[in-house]
Amino acid sequence: MNARFSHIRSILVGLILIIALPPMASAADFYAGKTLRIVVGYSPGGGYDVYARFIARHISKHIPGHPKMLVENRPGAGGLIAANYLYHSNRQDGTEILHVGGSTIIKQFTGASAVKYKAEEFQYIGATFTESQVMVVTKNSGFTNIKDLLGADAKGISLGGISVGSPQDVAAVLLRDVVGLKVRLVRGYGGTSKIRAAMDRGELDGMFNSWASLTATSGDKFNSGEYLVLLQISEEPIRDLSNTPSIMEIAKSEEQRRLIRLTTLLPYQFARSFMVGPKVPESQVRTLQQAFDKTMMDPAFLAEAKKARLEVDPVKGPKARSYVLEFLNAPAEDKSKVIQLLTGEKP
Repeated sequence: MNARFSHIRSILVGLILIIALPPMASAADFYAGKTLRIVVGYSPGGGYDVYARFIARHISKHIPGHPKMLVENRPGAGGLIAANYLYHSNRQDGTEILHVGGSTIIKQFTGASAVKYKAEEFQYIGATFTESQVMVVTKNSGFTNIKDLLGADAKGISLGGISVGSPQDVAAVLLRDVVGLKVRLVRGYGGTSKIRAAMDRGELDGMFNSWASLTATSGDKFNSGEYLVLLQISEEPIRDLSNTPSIMEIAKSEEQRRLIRLTTLLPYQFARSFMVGPKVPESQVRTLQQAFDKTMMDPAFLAEAKKARLEVDPVKGPKARSYVLEFLNAPAEDKSKVIQLLTGEKP
């Protein structure tokens, strides 16, 4: 009887202690009165900075406690300075969010010595949209269909490039060295606007570029028929180009399809990610993921983005992370080929 009484007493004491413990702080309790910083890895005024500031104006109302928002720019080394900072930051409590491009993950993949983080250990809040690249040509080039580039008798096409590793160059090299098309890549243009100018002068047949960027800068040329889209690189068909063939449709083997996915499709999926450090508590990660998802559906946010001609086609945090893991865990037999395509150098 004494043993049984002792056991019951132990249970009651345990219950009293549990009841007496202070409740865990709610998200509202945590974020109330705090400042949530979005650390952007690039200079003010650029695309990543613009998106970060748009989100900062709307996300707080979807976070319990409604913290103040601050955007901080930490430019340098193509986003590496910011990524290195946040990975090792002492503020692993959910009050810092990192916004950098997919190149920071690509640089880890290719073994860049400046990388001091593990991208797979970041916790992904979400991405604003996926980059959808297309091959655009001028009407004067004479090309009207991707079939014009296929076959032994097909004539070659000249495409403008910027530098090794740029999306314009990687896609063109992919068509030339993997798919086997007759592509002449002309590098050295200082940006996509200069490539478009060269196209308009007749120096180039076309280029690869983001569809969102092209519609913003050259919508009138598509409307008039001066520019045509021959090919799209997108995980899902681009809404405006449902009848335009995908690069996967011209792949000739399973190996080509793997290389296409690893060098273009996957990096475009996580190119616009927001993330937090590896030690941020899971509860704070979930709070931020939910707030991000709500912001992406917020009518006020969407109206402002539409007015500013900003694309919004969000990727949820867990999905963005799955793309990162798939990319970083590429099959060993493909990795050296992917590195060469992305960097122009043998590993």
